Amino acid sequence: MSISALEFLNLYGSTVVRKICAEAGTTYAYFQHVAKGRKRFGIDLAHSFSVISSRYATRGHEIEVASLRPLRSITKTQAKRIQQVEAGR
Repeated sequence: MSISALEFLNLYGSTVVRKICAEAGTTYAYFQHVAKGRKRFGIDLAHSFSVISSRYATRGHEIEVASLRPLRSITKTQAKRIQQVEAGR
């Protein structure tokens, strides 16, 4: 089941999210900005983060790519790319 980045953080806590950040190649501080909608990941990092999160989730959750790249701040081309990435799982 896909959930938002903030929901994932609230469910699994900072320890799990820090491990995901380290594996994905980003910082926990930057993830917090993304989860709260102040910043956004690039599409490749968003996809990697979503895939990695599904491995750490013990309740069948994964972070939806769209929550890592808020729709209000992306172009139509980027939105199409997100759909392609999510369809390719």
